[in-house]
Amino acid sequence: MTAEIVIMNRNGVAMAADSAGTLDTPDGPKVDNHTKKLFSLSTSEPVGIMIYNNLNLAGIPWEVIIKSYRKYLGDQTFSSVEKYAHHFFDFIESKRIPFELQKQDVLYKGDFSGVVFSGFGTSQYLPVTLGFKVNGMVAGEVVKSETANKRIESGSDVAICPFAQREMVDQFINGIHPSLLSLVDSTLNSVVRQLIEAVSTFTPSNPLSEIDEAKVSEIAGLYKAQIDEVITKRHGAPVLDAIRPLPIEELAAVAENLVNLTSLKQQVTNATATVGGPIDVMLISKGDGIVWTKRKHYFDPRLNYHYLRNYFGSVPGVQLQGGELENV
Repeated sequence: MTAEIVIMNRNGVAMAADSAGTLDTPDGPKVDNHTKKLFSLSTSEPVGIMIYNNLNLAGIPWEVIIKSYRKYLGDQTFSSVEKYAHHFFDFIESKRIPFELQKQDVLYKGDFSGVVFSGFGTSQYLPVTLGFKVNGMVAGEVVKSETANKRIESGSDVAICPFAQREMVDQFINGIHPSLLSLVDSTLNSVVRQLIEAVSTFTPSNPLSEIDEAKVSEIAGLYKAQIDEVITKRHGAPVLDAIRPLPIEELAAVAENLVNLTSLKQQVTNATATVGGPIDVMLISKGDGIVWTKRKHYFDPRLNYHYLRNYFGSVPGVQLQGGELENV
């Protein structure tokens, strides 16, 4: 699994992802802390993409698919993030990538892939985040469903969108762990019913012959509404109010720390370390485009000028001297 997050306000987007990935080995699953899950979708446009859960589609790593698409996209631009996402999935279905036939026409319910797009189209001046659940490919078509559609607009000028293992982020925002909140929701009706039965035993002159289930639901609903109000007013709203005016560089710190919450929780408990490793952090703004504030490399960029040249075409102010980079 993994922990990933997108934070948006009117200034831009911060995307962050950990590096833990599960490898299938002959000796069983092994956690690798060098997995890349966060990428730029274009070499020039302000759109990012994240993946989580299953890191492959029909036998091909998502990293390979994304980088192949980026090369195919070239200088093409689209007016909206929605159109970038549509074009990306069209590329997958175009038969340009040799997916393994035996791994097509198989739907993966629990082992799905999460794909998240965030940023700006050429006609969008406020950020948008789209999330998709990809269950596999059937007859050459991607089987997917939309799981998130968040946009900064009038009346909604801040958003925190956690993905994959999101429990610690939800607890930070809401002030209560989701499992505890779920327990309250599932048992409250039963508690109210038992309370009514207990009270009726003290009124033998007017015994309760039948419990009004509608009344039970009404009382439980009122209590749940009070809990939701406390969560919103005392916890959720103050967090969103604090993030709403932040400059984009501070969004990066918030995003990184929220991903770190899950990693820290696993480190101090007996939970399997499914979140960990370096955290990649990407900032996206309309004016500056994509800026990495933290990014892992398996190589020293100073020794690999050809990588920068192939990716960017050229690097202003830099030339190659004896196989290494030199500023000019």
